[in-house]
Amino acid sequence: RPLPLHNLPVMLVHQKEDERLLLSAMLEDFGCHVMQCSDMSKAFAALAANSGGPGAFPLVLLSQERIEENDGFNIRHLHSVMRLEPPPLLLGILNMGASKKENPMRELGISGFLYRPVLSTRLLRLLQEALRAQTLPGTDRPAQNVLPSFAGARVLLAEDNEINQEIAVELLEEVGIHVDVAANGEEAIAMLQAHPPTTYHLILMDLQMPKVDGLTATTRIRKLPEYNDIPIIAMTAHASVEERMRCFAAGMAEHITKPLNINRLYTVLAAWLPLEYARPLDAPSPTPQVREQQEALDEESTALVPQLITLLDLLADDDAESRLIFHRIEQELHEIDEETASAAARCMEVFDFSGALEVLAPLAKHLKAL
Repeated sequence: RPLPLHNLPVMLVHQKEDERLLLSAMLEDFGCHVMQCSDMSKAFAALAANSGGPGAFPLVLLSQERIEENDGFNIRHLHSVMRLEPPPLLLGILNMGASKKENPMRELGISGFLYRPVLSTRLLRLLQEALRAQTLPGTDRPAQNVLPSFAGARVLLAEDNEINQEIAVELLEEVGIHVDVAANGEEAIAMLQAHPPTTYHLILMDLQMPKVDGLTATTRIRKLPEYNDIPIIAMTAHASVEERMRCFAAGMAEHITKPLNINRLYTVLAAWLPLEYARPLDAPSPTPQVREQQEALDEESTALVPQLITLLDLLADDDAESRLIFHRIEQELHEIDEETASAAARCMEVFDFSGALEVLAPLAKHLKAL
């Protein structure tokens, strides 16, 4: 089962007070003890004062702005000069569309990432992944021996290869998931329709199957309104960008490669299974205040999706009307993801519609999945 977060000291370094307060409230809901710092100088002082003692911070959550400050000097200083014992695990909160910055930040020592707008479920999963990555104070046993628990979840596996079926079923059942197996896309659709729409919480879909392949099956499932919301995860031996795009275009939520990587499989399951099957058993429910704030943020983000989809269609057609649509929603885009909105604005100013399409497409996909 997932490791507990109760009494875990967490330092939160973030320059924006409203987002810092919201994140702090989420962390406290999980049972963490949170110290908030608006700048790195305060963070350095608190980390140094508590190093090696019972109040040491095993985990530090930093905003993208604080990580990039002074060209990353602050993070290098934390590692090479302060030499904290034990060294804290550093996690970053990045703007949507900033995935290209992950590798340079990993070189600085940032171990994991969360993207804005921050949802409490995703923050919780990031912390659980951090707990699995290393043993932190307050945990009962080494993280590498810990398996997540998805007890009660039900998954439909569409896979024609018997060996691959056995491997996948064993991995899923080991974490408490009930699995039904279909040998091809046609069987998967039939099994789906033979049960009430809420029976299956997720579908694992092989792409290359006889009779009806995974892409075709997914396209057909997405035409059935009652199954629009079920996450469909592609499984394939091919990991090319083109294949991933075909998966997303067909309506798949995520893409994992074969042979299955255990950590990757469980991470994807945690991200897409309903919260009641993916969250730690001992994590408390969010307070009404945090729930209301998060729902408001979620509604604001998802309300943009229809307009953003329209904009992407116009951009794909090099239609000048896209400039009008963009300016209508530009302010809302900045509130959700300032970096992506600014990059798109620069493209729109010089009529670089293909560039704007490339910048905005990942944001639209993310918001559509919320």
